[in-house]
Amino acid sequence: MADRTEAFARLPDWARGGESAGSDLDIADDVFTVRVDGAEPLISKFPFIGAAILVELTRYGNGIVTNPNGTGSNYVKITFAKHPKDSMPVSRIIADALPRQAVHPVGDLGDYRPEFLEKRGAGKAAKNARETAVRHSVELCREAGADADAYEANLRALFEMHDDLLLGRFDY
Repeated sequence: MADRTEAFARLPDWARGGESAGSDLDIADDVFTVRVDGAEPLISKFPFIGAAILVELTRYGNGIVTNPNGTGSNYVKITFAKHPKDSMPVSRIIADALPRQAVHPVGDLGDYRPEFLEKRGAGKAAKNARETAVRHSVELCREAGADADAYEANLRALFEMHDDLLLGRFDY
């Protein structure tokens, strides 16, 4: 397996300055901590493989920023370069939220590890979070002239690894 530090050598702007808890940890236990800018900066913790997914989803022009939630606090969301109305909380992607499912933090608002997220029904989102993110990201990849089929296969492999390593541990 490639070294995690090397794998994160070239990060998008939103992830620069982020750090892994340590390559001596099992990848399922590693945490990537980064300050995410936007409406209000938020120190955020992502499962390492979840951070890798977000890095890939933003490779061709999508962004990660903070956004106010209307109750005086912020959350981290992904913005889609060509589809701004489809922006969504990254927690929906990490937790594999389906249409009408909301994902709420349990504890620290900046902690996006699955054990600190809870899926609930009656969310406003009408779309499958991951399918929307993949579709919009592959579109940008294709427009950049990169191998969109290989890129999509890599995203799906990352999601499968994420789910195998993490979601099964927390009854998702």
